[in-house]
Amino acid sequence: MEPTLSELDYAVVGYLKECDETGISRAELVRIESELASLETRWFTTAVDLYTTRNRLMSRFQPYAHATDPSSQQGWLMGSASYRPDVCATLYASLRYSVKGDS
Repeated sequence: MEPTLSELDYAVVGYLKECDETGISRAELVRIESELASLETRWFTTAVDLYTTRNRLMSRFQPYAHATDPSSQQGWLMGSASYRPDVCATLYASLRYSVKGDS
């Protein structure tokens, strides 16, 4: 029940780092963050449905965040890097969305 990486993330990051001249990755980051922020206003049948939806969004967020991160020294490979959206920037939000990390 945590966000995961996919084998396709390498290709997505590579494409975005090498070919994204129109700002697709920034636009997608904003779209995913807005979806994460609106999770509280949506109805979920169970907590598992909420966590599944949130983890799916967080998993989609990772390659776009890595591609736009200027300090990513690993190039296309994400390795163990994990990114948190701005919506999870505060300790309260991290706890609310069950996002692990230092805040």
